[in-house]
Amino acid sequence: MSWDHESPASRTQPIPPVPPAPPPTFIPGVHQVPPAHVPPMYPPPYPPPPANVPPPYWGPGFPPPPPPPPPPRRGWLIGIALALVLLMVIGATAFVLVLGALRQPNRFGADQEPGPNATQPTTPGGSGQALPQPVAPEDQSTGPIDQDAVAAKVNPSVVDINTTLGFANARAAGTGMILTASGLVLTNNHVIAGETDMTVTTVVNGRTYGGTVLGYDRTEDVAVVQLKNASGLKPITAGDSDLVKAGDRIVAIGNAGGTGGAPSVVSGVVEALNRTIMASDELDGSTNQLTGLIQIQAPIVAGDSGGPLVDRSGHVIGMNTAASAGFNVQSSGGRGFAVPIKTALDVAQKILSGQSSSTTHVGPTALLGVKTTNSSRGNGAVVNDVVPNGPADQAGLRAGDVITGLNNADINSPTDLSNVINQFHPGDKATLTWIDESGQQQSGTVTFGTGPPA
Repeated sequence: MSWDHESPASRTQPIPPVPPAPPPTFIPGVHQVPPAHVPPMYPPPYPPPPANVPPPYWGPGFPPPPPPPPPPRRGWLIGIALALVLLMVIGATAFVLVLGALRQPNRFGADQEPGPNATQPTTPGGSGQALPQPVAPEDQSTGPIDQDAVAAKVNPSVVDINTTLGFANARAAGTGMILTASGLVLTNNHVIAGETDMTVTTVVNGRTYGGTVLGYDRTEDVAVVQLKNASGLKPITAGDSDLVKAGDRIVAIGNAGGTGGAPSVVSGVVEALNRTIMASDELDGSTNQLTGLIQIQAPIVAGDSGGPLVDRSGHVIGMNTAASAGFNVQSSGGRGFAVPIKTALDVAQKILSGQSSSTTHVGPTALLGVKTTNSSRGNGAVVNDVVPNGPADQAGLRAGDVITGLNNADINSPTDLSNVINQFHPGDKATLTWIDESGQQQSGTVTFGTGPPA
């Protein structure tokens, strides 16, 4: 997250009228439209025929042909034959149009059909849906890797995520990966943390959607977003991250710097597996230990977070996790980390199945309405700021107070506070305990509001 021709008269003869029948009736949409092989001079809808021009009328720019000679005795037979031919032509034209539609590239971009390993997803409380399943990788360790060719395979499944952080008066940007044709997106939790408004843009065609966070896991740095009114998107092809090994060549794709446009692409190698790092969030003062990460030798930068780490086959084996403004990880230049895709998909499946836990939050986020830092005394979360008229304000908290408990849980740090609040939802009530600036212990009941993802 970056806190990141010939005239119609010479080619087409109208069907002779059959005397002594009255003139043919004008039929909008049949006689009114020019023949299929002659492009109209004006786009539809066509105006009604002039009162002094009998049908057939071919539309603006196409004057009626001269009157035909008197029909022979068997004109009615010819008329029937021509009518049959006309019907055959119309039928053939319709058939060609249908085939043309089937052969046209998907309007969301070339080769945008859902991948072979993807089916429809599950949304919380919805019908059963499945996420992409890992496929076995090819040998990844030898030979050069064409990063541009790999990126061309993966880019149709990549999105840019831009958020507004209303409570922090800031904006952020990151990357995401499409999980289903209906618009489920996988990204880092820190990409969407604190968002009060979100737009998601597909990188292959610039189509933009609104996004809603369905759930997240802070300890794994994973979140799932549902795009609004999305269809026809191309899901990623997931690789088997359990089979990744040191020395494998990789490509990392993302929204480097949060600039949008064509994704950034860098290549490198896997350096190590099962790495542990500490990450700190400046928004709420909390820290998280991220474990089981893939360490790569490739320059992952702010904005790349949530983007795909892929093998030479274009299979996604991890989700980039990068340091960014407001979110810091232990790292050194030229190195990056990624959440194994199997871990990320496991968390996503729990979220979509509604399986909340002490670490996995499903649905809207509870809002207490405070900004906190660590206490110099080593216990509690010091209140730096209180949201006016928020739950904490209404309970009586003021800047300088130290929160020490929430329900039956002791609060020793902002991280403790965030983890406990993570288990609540808007509308829930809880007992909050704190020490005011005079050193007196206070308590009160808070009713959580609706806040941004934590």
